[in-house]
Amino acid sequence: MGKTRLVFSLIDQSNLPVASPDIHLQMAFFDLCASATTPTETLSPIFAWGIVGQRGFYIVTPTLTTAGTWGVAIVATDASGKQTTARMQFSVDQTGTTPAVGAAAPSVKTPTLADVGGDVTKISSDPKPDPSFYTESVDQALKAGEPFVLAFATPAFCKSAECGPTLDTVKAVVKANPIRAINVEPYQLTWTNGRLQPVLANGDFVTVEATNAYGIPTEPWIFVVGASGKIVASFEAVVAPDELAAAIKAAKSG
Repeated sequence: MGKTRLVFSLIDQSNLPVASPDIHLQMAFFDLCASATTPTETLSPIFAWGIVGQRGFYIVTPTLTTAGTWGVAIVATDASGKQTTARMQFSVDQTGTTPAVGAAAPSVKTPTLADVGGDVTKISSDPKPDPSFYTESVDQALKAGEPFVLAFATPAFCKSAECGPTLDTVKAVVKANPIRAINVEPYQLTWTNGRLQPVLANGDFVTVEATNAYGIPTEPWIFVVGASGKIVASFEAVVAPDELAAAIKAAKSG
Protein backbone atom coordinates (compact mmCIF):
# COMPACT_ATOMS: atom_id res chain seq x y z
CA MET A 1 0.00 0.00 0.00
CA GLY A 2 1.18 3.54 -0.69
CA LYS A 3 3.65 4.19 -3.51
CA THR A 4 4.08 0.74 -5.06
CA ARG A 5 6.55 -0.16 -7.79
CA LEU A 6 4.97 -2.58 -10.28
CA VAL A 7 6.98 -4.54 -12.86
CA PHE A 8 5.21 -6.36 -15.66
CA SER A 9 5.57 -7.52 -19.25
CA LEU A 10 3.32 -7.98 -22.29
CA ILE A 11 2.53 -11.18 -24.19
CA ASP A 12 0.50 -11.83 -27.32
CA GLN A 13 -2.32 -14.35 -27.80
CA SER A 14 0.27 -17.10 -28.28
CA ASN A 15 1.88 -16.25 -24.92
CA LEU A 16 4.97 -14.88 -26.66
CA PRO A 17 6.67 -11.76 -25.24
CA VAL A 18 5.97 -8.55 -27.14
CA ALA A 19 7.14 -5.86 -24.73
CA SER A 20 9.56 -3.47 -26.44
CA PRO A 21 10.69 0.17 -26.33
CA ASP A 22 8.54 0.73 -29.44
CA ILE A 23 5.31 -0.01 -27.56
CA HIS A 24 4.19 2.82 -25.29
CA LEU A 25 1.67 2.34 -22.50
CA GLN A 26 -0.77 4.52 -20.61
CA MET A 27 -2.25 3.09 -17.42
CA ALA A 28 -5.29 4.35 -15.49
CA PHE A 29 -5.58 2.99 -11.94
CA PHE A 30 -8.91 2.54 -10.15
CA ASP A 31 -9.69 1.93 -6.49
CA LEU A 32 -12.63 -0.37 -7.27
CA CYS A 33 -14.00 -0.07 -3.75
CA ALA A 34 -14.41 3.68 -4.36
CA SER A 35 -15.10 4.03 -8.08
CA ALA A 36 -14.88 1.84 -11.17
CA THR A 37 -15.12 4.85 -13.50
CA THR A 38 -12.91 7.57 -12.02
CA PRO A 39 -9.19 6.71 -11.95
CA THR A 40 -7.05 7.71 -9.01
CA GLU A 41 -4.26 8.56 -11.45
CA THR A 42 -3.07 7.89 -14.99
CA LEU A 43 0.60 7.08 -15.55
CA SER A 44 2.99 6.19 -18.36
CA PRO A 45 5.41 3.45 -17.31
CA ILE A 46 9.07 3.35 -18.32
CA PHE A 47 10.53 0.48 -20.31
CA ALA A 48 13.56 -1.58 -19.27
CA TRP A 49 15.20 -4.62 -20.79
CA GLY A 50 15.37 -7.72 -18.58
CA ILE A 51 17.49 -9.48 -21.18
CA VAL A 52 18.51 -7.00 -23.87
CA GLY A 53 16.72 -7.65 -27.14
CA GLN A 54 14.85 -10.64 -25.73
CA ARG A 55 12.73 -9.85 -22.69
CA GLY A 56 11.38 -6.41 -21.86
CA PHE A 57 9.48 -5.04 -18.88
CA TYR A 58 7.47 -1.98 -17.97
CA ILE A 59 7.88 -0.24 -14.62
CA VAL A 60 5.30 2.03 -13.03
CA THR A 61 4.88 3.39 -9.49
CA PRO A 62 1.23 4.19 -8.68
CA THR A 63 0.03 5.39 -5.30
CA LEU A 64 -2.32 2.69 -4.02
CA THR A 65 -4.03 4.45 -1.15
CA THR A 66 -6.10 1.61 0.32
CA ALA A 67 -5.92 -2.14 0.70
CA GLY A 68 -8.44 -4.11 -1.35
CA THR A 69 -9.31 -4.70 -5.00
CA TRP A 70 -7.86 -2.38 -7.62
CA GLY A 71 -8.16 -2.23 -11.38
CA VAL A 72 -6.05 -0.88 -14.19
CA ALA A 73 -7.00 0.07 -17.74
CA ILE A 74 -4.10 -0.15 -20.19
CA VAL A 75 -3.78 1.45 -23.59
CA ALA A 76 -0.82 0.17 -25.63
CA THR A 77 0.30 2.10 -28.72
CA ASP A 78 2.76 0.49 -31.13
CA ALA A 79 5.18 2.19 -33.51
CA SER A 80 2.52 2.41 -36.26
CA GLY A 81 0.07 4.16 -33.94
CA LYS A 82 -2.20 1.12 -33.55
CA GLN A 83 -3.79 0.94 -30.10
CA THR A 84 -4.75 -2.09 -28.06
CA THR A 85 -6.59 -1.94 -24.74
CA ALA A 86 -6.78 -4.28 -21.78
CA ARG A 87 -8.18 -4.27 -18.26
CA MET A 88 -7.21 -6.27 -15.21
CA GLN A 89 -7.79 -6.46 -11.47
CA PHE A 90 -5.32 -7.02 -8.67
CA SER A 91 -5.33 -7.11 -4.88
CA VAL A 92 -3.47 -4.69 -2.65
CA ASP A 93 -2.33 -5.85 0.79
CA GLN A 94 -1.93 -3.59 3.80
CA THR A 95 1.81 -4.37 4.05
CA GLY A 96 4.46 -6.18 2.01
CA THR A 97 7.02 -8.78 3.05
CA THR A 98 10.15 -6.69 2.44
CA PRO A 99 11.24 -3.62 4.43
CA ALA A 100 9.37 -0.56 3.20
CA VAL A 101 11.12 2.54 1.91
CA GLY A 102 11.94 4.55 5.00
CA ALA A 103 12.23 1.49 7.25
CA ALA A 104 15.46 0.39 8.89
CA ALA A 105 17.53 -2.09 6.90
CA PRO A 106 17.93 -5.35 8.88
CA SER A 107 21.46 -5.89 10.16
CA VAL A 108 22.65 -9.39 9.30
CA LYS A 109 25.96 -11.17 8.71
CA THR A 110 26.54 -12.10 5.07
CA PRO A 111 29.47 -13.96 3.46
CA THR A 112 32.60 -11.99 2.54
CA LEU A 113 35.90 -12.73 0.84
CA ALA A 114 37.49 -12.96 4.27
CA ASP A 115 35.34 -16.04 4.96
CA VAL A 116 36.71 -17.93 1.94
CA GLY A 117 40.36 -16.91 1.81
CA GLY A 118 39.70 -14.29 -0.84
CA ASP A 119 38.30 -16.77 -3.41
CA VAL A 120 35.21 -14.99 -4.75
CA THR A 121 34.08 -18.08 -6.72
CA LYS A 122 33.31 -19.79 -3.40
CA ILE A 123 30.62 -17.23 -2.44
CA SER A 124 29.38 -15.93 -5.81
CA SER A 125 27.71 -17.77 -8.68
CA ASP A 126 28.25 -14.74 -10.94
CA PRO A 127 30.41 -15.88 -13.92
CA LYS A 128 32.14 -12.47 -13.86
CA PRO A 129 31.96 -11.37 -10.23
CA ASP A 130 33.11 -7.97 -9.04
CA PRO A 131 35.16 -8.78 -5.90
CA SER A 132 34.27 -5.39 -4.40
CA PHE A 133 30.67 -6.62 -4.00
CA TYR A 134 31.88 -9.21 -1.47
CA THR A 135 34.34 -7.30 0.70
CA GLU A 136 31.99 -6.49 3.56
CA SER A 137 28.95 -7.94 5.26
CA VAL A 138 25.62 -6.14 5.51
CA ASP A 139 26.07 -5.60 9.24
CA GLN A 140 29.51 -4.11 8.62
CA ALA A 141 28.14 -1.76 5.96
CA LEU A 142 25.42 -0.55 8.31
CA LYS A 143 27.95 0.08 11.09
CA ALA A 144 30.08 2.12 8.68
CA GLY A 145 27.25 4.64 8.37
CA GLU A 146 27.67 5.16 4.64
CA PRO A 147 25.11 4.55 1.87
CA PHE A 148 25.30 1.29 -0.06
CA VAL A 149 23.51 -0.85 -2.62
CA LEU A 150 22.37 -4.31 -1.51
CA ALA A 151 21.57 -6.87 -4.18
CA PHE A 152 20.05 -10.31 -3.70
CA ALA A 153 20.97 -12.17 -6.89
CA THR A 154 22.10 -15.66 -7.84
CA PRO A 155 23.02 -15.80 -11.54
CA ALA A 156 23.53 -19.58 -11.56
CA PHE A 157 20.39 -20.63 -9.68
CA CYS A 158 17.91 -17.82 -10.36
CA LYS A 159 14.30 -19.00 -10.62
CA SER A 160 13.27 -15.90 -12.53
CA ALA A 161 16.24 -15.98 -14.96
CA GLU A 162 16.72 -12.24 -14.31
CA CYS A 163 19.49 -12.35 -11.69
CA GLY A 164 22.41 -12.31 -14.12
CA PRO A 165 21.19 -9.43 -16.30
CA THR A 166 19.99 -7.41 -13.30
CA LEU A 167 23.27 -7.90 -11.43
CA ASP A 168 25.15 -6.81 -14.56
CA THR A 169 23.04 -3.63 -14.59
CA VAL A 170 23.81 -3.02 -10.92
CA LYS A 171 27.54 -3.48 -11.47
CA ALA A 172 27.54 -1.05 -14.40
CA VAL A 173 25.52 1.61 -12.56
CA VAL A 174 27.64 1.32 -9.41
CA LYS A 175 30.79 1.71 -11.51
CA ALA A 176 29.36 4.88 -13.07
CA ASN A 177 27.98 6.14 -9.74
CA PRO A 178 30.52 4.99 -7.12
CA ILE A 179 28.95 3.66 -3.92
CA ARG A 180 29.57 0.71 -1.60
CA ALA A 181 27.83 -2.40 -2.90
CA ILE A 182 27.08 -5.89 -1.65
CA ASN A 183 25.66 -8.90 -3.47
CA VAL A 184 24.11 -11.70 -1.46
CA GLU A 185 23.36 -15.13 -2.87
CA PRO A 186 19.79 -15.65 -1.58
CA TYR A 187 20.14 -19.44 -1.24
CA GLN A 188 22.44 -21.60 0.83
CA LEU A 189 25.32 -22.83 -1.34
CA THR A 190 28.08 -25.34 -0.74
CA TRP A 191 31.41 -25.75 -2.49
CA THR A 192 31.29 -29.25 -4.00
CA ASN A 193 33.45 -30.82 -6.72
CA GLY A 194 35.11 -27.53 -7.49
CA ARG A 195 31.97 -25.41 -7.86
CA LEU A 196 29.07 -23.95 -5.93
CA GLN A 197 26.01 -26.16 -5.52
CA PRO A 198 22.67 -25.28 -3.89
CA VAL A 199 21.64 -26.84 -0.62
CA LEU A 200 18.27 -28.57 -1.07
CA ALA A 201 15.49 -29.44 1.36
CA ASN A 202 12.58 -31.48 0.01
CA GLY A 203 13.83 -30.70 -3.46
CA ASP A 204 13.80 -26.93 -3.04
CA PHE A 205 16.47 -24.30 -2.40
CA VAL A 206 17.13 -23.28 1.21
CA THR A 207 17.17 -19.54 1.83
CA VAL A 208 19.95 -17.86 3.78
CA GLU A 209 19.46 -15.78 6.94
CA ALA A 210 19.67 -12.49 5.04
CA THR A 211 16.93 -13.54 2.60
CA ASN A 212 14.67 -14.34 5.52
CA ALA A 213 15.54 -11.13 7.36
CA TYR A 214 14.67 -9.03 4.30
CA GLY A 215 11.56 -11.07 3.46
CA ILE A 216 12.59 -11.55 -0.16
CA PRO A 217 9.76 -13.46 -1.93
CA THR A 218 11.52 -13.56 -5.33
CA GLU A 219 14.92 -12.93 -6.83
CA PRO A 220 16.60 -10.72 -7.81
CA TRP A 221 15.84 -7.84 -5.46
CA ILE A 222 17.80 -4.62 -5.02
CA PHE A 223 17.80 -2.22 -2.06
CA VAL A 224 19.52 1.13 -1.76
CA VAL A 225 20.34 1.99 1.85
CA GLY A 226 21.13 5.48 3.11
CA ALA A 227 23.79 6.55 5.61
CA SER A 228 21.12 6.49 8.33
CA GLY A 229 20.61 2.77 7.75
CA LYS A 230 17.14 3.26 6.29
CA ILE A 231 15.88 1.91 2.96
CA VAL A 232 15.96 4.64 0.29
CA ALA A 233 14.71 2.52 -2.63
CA SER A 234 13.58 -1.03 -3.34
CA PHE A 235 13.58 -2.70 -6.76
CA GLU A 236 12.06 -6.08 -7.53
CA ALA A 237 13.35 -8.23 -10.42
CA VAL A 238 14.35 -5.56 -12.94
CA VAL A 239 15.83 -2.13 -12.46
CA ALA A 240 16.37 0.48 -15.15
CA PRO A 241 19.83 2.11 -15.02
CA ASP A 242 18.31 5.57 -14.59
CA GLU A 243 16.13 4.33 -11.71
CA LEU A 244 19.08 2.93 -9.82
CA ALA A 245 21.31 5.92 -10.56
CA ALA A 246 18.64 8.28 -9.22
CA ALA A 247 18.27 6.19 -6.04
CA ILE A 248 22.03 6.17 -5.48
CA LYS A 249 22.13 9.95 -5.90
CA ALA A 250 19.31 10.31 -3.36
CA ALA A 251 21.07 8.01 -0.89
CA LYS A 252 24.36 9.89 -1.19
CA SER A 253 22.74 13.31 -0.82
CA GLY A 254 20.31 12.35 1.96
